[in-house]
Amino acid sequence: MKEVWKYTHDGNTIEVRNDWSTQLLINGTVQDQKKGIHFSVVLNGKLPNGEAVSASLGGFFRIECILLVG
Repeated sequence: MKEVWKYTHDGNTIEVRNDWSTQLLINGTVQDQKKGIHFSVVLNGKLPNGEAVSASLGGFFRIECILLVG
């Protein structure tokens, strides 16, 4: 099942996609990607201003996404 989470931070679009691979996109550019199906995964990237972005996904029956910026 494909899931997409979208956030906006200081004018930047942060998108996390979870399907057969998991991707972190910032302003449409892939910053990190993990292929395959995982029960939990952490993706990392950076905003254009240098702030770190980390997305943590996990769960069994329902996938949750926690996004940290800064």
